[in-house]
Amino acid sequence: MKVPWRFTPVTSLAAGRAVVERIARAIRDKGLIPPQEFHDSLIVAESALYPATLLVSSDSHIKDIDQTMLKITLDACGVACPLIASPRKIVREFFR
Repeated sequence: MKVPWRFTPVTSLAAGRAVVERIARAIRDKGLIPPQEFHDSLIVAESALYPATLLVSSDSHIKDIDQTMLKITLDACGVACPLIASPRKIVREFFR
Protein backbone atom coordinates (compact mmCIF):
# COMPACT_ATOMS: atom_id res chain seq x y z
CA MET A 1 0.00 0.00 0.00
CA LYS A 2 1.38 3.37 -0.99
CA VAL A 3 1.16 6.19 1.53
CA PRO A 4 1.23 9.61 -0.09
CA TRP A 5 3.92 12.03 1.02
CA ARG A 6 2.44 14.95 2.89
CA PHE A 7 4.73 17.74 1.80
CA THR A 8 3.58 21.32 1.94
CA PRO A 9 5.40 23.66 -0.44
CA VAL A 10 6.27 26.97 1.18
CA THR A 11 6.30 30.02 -1.03
CA SER A 12 6.34 32.67 1.69
CA LEU A 13 6.49 33.07 5.44
CA ALA A 14 4.24 35.19 7.62
CA ALA A 15 7.34 36.63 9.29
CA GLY A 16 9.12 39.41 7.47
CA ARG A 17 12.60 39.33 5.99
CA ALA A 18 14.02 41.21 8.99
CA VAL A 19 12.87 38.45 11.37
CA VAL A 20 14.41 35.74 9.18
CA GLU A 21 17.69 37.66 9.00
CA ARG A 22 17.73 38.26 12.78
CA ILE A 23 17.41 34.52 13.46
CA ALA A 24 19.96 33.67 10.76
CA ARG A 25 22.38 36.17 12.33
CA ALA A 26 21.90 34.55 15.76
CA ILE A 27 22.74 31.16 14.21
CA ARG A 28 25.93 32.57 12.66
CA ASP A 29 26.86 34.59 15.77
CA LYS A 30 26.77 31.39 17.86
CA GLY A 31 29.20 29.80 15.37
CA LEU A 32 26.69 27.14 14.33
CA ILE A 33 27.13 28.10 10.69
CA PRO A 34 30.17 30.04 9.40
CA PRO A 35 29.61 33.77 8.72
CA GLN A 36 30.27 33.36 4.99
CA GLU A 37 27.46 30.77 4.71
CA PHE A 38 24.73 33.42 4.87
CA HIS A 39 22.25 31.51 2.71
CA ASP A 40 22.61 28.31 4.75
CA SER A 41 21.73 30.25 7.89
CA LEU A 42 18.66 31.67 6.12
CA ILE A 43 17.53 28.14 5.21
CA VAL A 44 17.73 27.04 8.84
CA ALA A 45 16.01 30.23 10.06
CA GLU A 46 13.18 29.87 7.53
CA SER A 47 12.72 26.21 8.51
CA ALA A 48 12.46 27.24 12.16
CA LEU A 49 9.92 29.96 11.38
CA TYR A 50 7.74 27.71 9.23
CA PRO A 51 7.95 25.61 11.61
CA ALA A 52 9.33 22.54 9.85
CA THR A 53 9.55 19.28 11.77
CA LEU A 54 12.38 17.95 9.61
CA LEU A 55 14.99 19.72 7.49
CA VAL A 56 16.77 17.40 5.04
CA SER A 57 20.05 18.63 3.62
CA SER A 58 23.26 17.23 2.15
CA ASP A 59 25.05 20.53 2.81
CA SER A 60 27.67 19.91 5.49
CA HIS A 61 27.16 23.35 7.06
CA ILE A 62 23.53 22.44 7.71
CA LYS A 63 23.57 18.65 8.27
CA ASP A 64 26.53 18.76 10.68
CA ILE A 65 25.17 21.58 12.85
CA ASP A 66 25.26 21.03 16.62
CA GLN A 67 21.59 20.20 17.18
CA THR A 68 21.69 20.93 20.93
CA MET A 69 23.20 24.39 20.48
CA LEU A 70 20.82 25.08 17.60
CA LYS A 71 17.85 24.26 19.85
CA ILE A 72 19.16 26.59 22.57
CA THR A 73 19.70 29.36 20.01
CA LEU A 74 16.30 28.95 18.36
CA ASP A 75 14.52 28.69 21.72
CA ALA A 76 16.08 32.07 22.62
CA CYS A 77 14.66 33.44 19.35
CA GLY A 78 11.22 32.05 20.21
CA VAL A 79 10.98 29.65 17.27
CA ALA A 80 10.82 25.87 16.83
CA CYS A 81 13.91 23.78 16.16
CA PRO A 82 13.67 21.39 13.22
CA LEU A 83 15.41 18.04 13.34
CA ILE A 84 18.17 18.16 10.72
CA ALA A 85 19.31 15.06 8.86
CA SER A 86 21.00 14.20 5.59
CA PRO A 87 19.23 12.02 3.02
CA ARG A 88 21.99 9.44 3.52
CA LYS A 89 21.35 9.30 7.27
CA ILE A 90 17.61 8.85 6.73
CA VAL A 91 18.16 6.01 4.28
CA ARG A 92 20.75 4.37 6.53
CA GLU A 93 18.54 4.60 9.63
CA PHE A 94 15.16 3.67 8.16
CA PHE A 95 15.70 1.71 4.95
CA ARG A 96 18.42 -0.84 5.64
